[in-house]
This record gives sequence, C-alpha cells and structure tokens, in this order.
Amino acid sequence: MVATMAEDTEHPTRDIPIGLVGSMSMIIVIYCLMALALTMIVKYTQIDVNVAYSVTFEQIGMTWIKYLMSVSLAISLPPTTKKLM
Repeated sequence: MVATMAEDTEHPTRDIPIGLVGSMSMIIVIYCLMALALTMIVKYTQIDVNVAYSVTFEQIGMTWIKYLMSVSLAISLPPTTKKLM
C-alpha cells in the first residue's frame, strides 16, 4: 500500500513519512483514549483481558453493544485477514 502511495505523491520522500507518522500518532491517541474510557467505566481489577469491552458493557447493563461489536467484528475481520494472506 505504501508503494502505491509513493507513485501518487509529488514529494514521496517528504510526504510518506509525514503520512505514516501522522496516522500512527492518531491511532496511538485513539487507543489511549479508549483505554482511558475503559478504565473510567469499571475498576481495573474487573476488566477481562480476553474480551475487555464486551464484558465491560455487559457489566454496566449495555448488552446491546456487545452484539453490535460482534457483528462489526464479523464484518470487518474477513477482509482484513484476506489482505494478510
């Protein structure tokens, strides 16, 4: 994917590192915010390490989100694993 991006940019030596660092920075911030939100919802000792968000939402009475997350995962996982093969 990075190779195809390099063909479309005017200054690939400058634009690709900026794009990669920028996207990784956004992912890190989102990941940290999700972890912070998870620890604000329930105590750290009550978090299940295998399925943290599903169990957490179930503990606070929002079981419908557990099913929404399962459907989202079922939709998004096959295309992702197909690209890895």
